[in-house]
Amino acid sequence: MGNRGAPAQIFLFLLLFEILLVAAHWGDRALGWYLGDPVWIIRRLVDLNGEMNIPTWFSSLQLAAIGGVFGYIWYRQRLVRGGEGPVTTMFLYAGLGFLFFSLDESTGLHESVSVAFEKVTWLPRFSGDHGLWVPIYGALGITALFIARKQVRTIRALFPRLFALFAAGVAIVLAGAVGVEIITYEFITAPGSMTYALAVSVEEFCEMLGASVILYSALRLQGELEGVPLPSIAETRLGVGQPSVS
Repeated sequence: MGNRGAPAQIFLFLLLFEILLVAAHWGDRALGWYLGDPVWIIRRLVDLNGEMNIPTWFSSLQLAAIGGVFGYIWYRQRLVRGGEGPVTTMFLYAGLGFLFFSLDESTGLHESVSVAFEKVTWLPRFSGDHGLWVPIYGALGITALFIARKQVRTIRALFPRLFALFAAGVAIVLAGAVGVEIITYEFITAPGSMTYALAVSVEEFCEMLGASVILYSALRLQGELEGVPLPSIAETRLGVGQPSVS
């Protein structure tokens, strides 16, 4: 991972594969419209709105890879520093968080959460009782950010460009997973229409692209930190021991 060009090459490969998945999705839709009925095996394999298929496995593996990179950063920092620290520990929790999202992607856990909380009437939701997972996951995410706010500020101070890249990746994921999904729930009522297929394409592509940006930033960060100990929060405030990275 020390090769600075490797993360860029990985990102370009992932981007190309994501474009191919979207193209396959539209090819499947076009074939279905032409024949009057979808070809089951093709729809089963490449439907971006499906479960347990190539797009789902790809997204799940990509999220697991992000979790693995953050876990590796945590492990290496423990060795380099000779012990644990608040900033180092944050990477462990970040890795576990992305592994959870990988599990969620592969099993559709967020949909099960929506079903489980369907009768909780005070929870905000979208048309048809959809999207109950959004406020629940949102509350958990905001709570995690509040708890780790000092560590997050430390990382942002040390790696402003990579932090901005990571944040951009998160924003792209949220634009698809939440923004486009809200539009779909509230304004698109015909699942077989071209408008619905377009919304699904934009939503899933944003989620995949955002995850690729996050993975790229994580790989870059791992390369920058190889053999370089992260300073503590107190050291960062004093400007002591900061690694000379972007």
